Amino acid sequence: MNKKGQSLVLFIIILPIILFLFGLLIERVYLTYQKQKLYSITKTIIALSIERNEKNDIINLYKDNNIVLENIEIDGSSGLKIIASEKVPSLIKKEDYIIEVNIKGVKKEDKIIYQRG
Repeated sequence: MNKKGQSLVLFIIILPIILFLFGLLIERVYLTYQKQKLYSITKTIIALSIERNEKNDIINLYKDNNIVLENIEIDGSSGLKIIASEKVPSLIKKEDYIIEVNIKGVKKEDKIIYQRG
């Protein structure tokens, strides 16, 4: 039997599976990065809005950070609560992902305390 031929055929069969799994891993890391980026920017926007006591400039702050929001809800009744969602293009699939963060910031004793959703 020709062992080199068997190895080549096995490699050709397994290679697409390995590449697909590697692509899924990269996409998952990319989505986690995008969600963490949105979360971090939202926390910064909450801090700036509470410090400046100005809630009208929130959408422009997202635009300044190159984030195009799919949807945003702002509640300023007690502290500042922002629910923001962003459409993130998929690297493998045809449809896009929508990531969402839900953060509430309250100022207590000159510190801002953040609470998730």
